[in-house]
Amino acid sequence: MVSVQPRKNDRFQCKDLGDEFLAYDSEQDEIHVLNGTARDIYLLCDGQTEIDAIASSLCEKYGVESRRALTDIEKVLEDMLRLGLLTVDSQV
Repeated sequence: MVSVQPRKNDRFQCKDLGDEFLAYDSEQDEIHVLNGTARDIYLLCDGQTEIDAIASSLCEKYGVESRRALTDIEKVLEDMLRLGLLTVDSQV
């Protein structure tokens, strides 16, 4: 999954409340609440940034080891993809 370039799904309306990040899905009439780390991951998903670059950015911010960060980020991204928060346009 490292070469995947996830991007935010346009159907979500988002609001950053500081400690929480809300993503409203108007098609499903559901609200998803992201914690700070999940918010950071979500905001880096621009359809151009690969997962290893997202991990690198978060390693710098949170001071965590890259292999652990990559594993955790992949789990979060899988959840976001399953919920429809993200889409994937291309794979290398």
